[in-house]
Amino acid sequence: MKYVFAIVDDNGAMRLVAKNITKRWMSQRADINGELIEFESGEAVLDWYQSERLKDQQTCYLFIMDYNMPGMNGLDTANALRGMSHSTLLRIYGFSAEYFLFQEENRSRKTAAAGVDLKSFNDFLAKTPIVPGEWPQKLDSFVEEWRHRMESVVLDR
Repeated sequence: MKYVFAIVDDNGAMRLVAKNITKRWMSQRADINGELIEFESGEAVLDWYQSERLKDQQTCYLFIMDYNMPGMNGLDTANALRGMSHSTLLRIYGFSAEYFLFQEENRSRKTAAAGVDLKSFNDFLAKTPIVPGEWPQKLDSFVEEWRHRMESVVLDR
């Protein structure tokens, strides 16, 4: 099974930080066949995702998506990715400095006040400050979820 980790953020410094954390995690997981890529806009990641090489149904995608980007914001991009995807092997984590607003206990207030539906995001990661240990834990959960799903599919055949 192949994994694609896509960092989507308009801020180059934040992309670099996210990329380095993910690279470090990947280097500690010899069992991961993964590719790490980055994009500076929602439009760029959508163009990439439409390409032919992404139609492989055996690839698991994790998009770590900045919530506040100029042009197409992270939520609109996440909604568009969901609409384009023929695969259920897709997860999108919101990545924001406003992380506290996306924590479970605050989510309903935020969404009701802004008229925003955050269901296109599977989970959220703090941008500033980056919470030590949070990234590896969530990346591990992502991989284990897909391994379990793929094992279930094989056993069902």
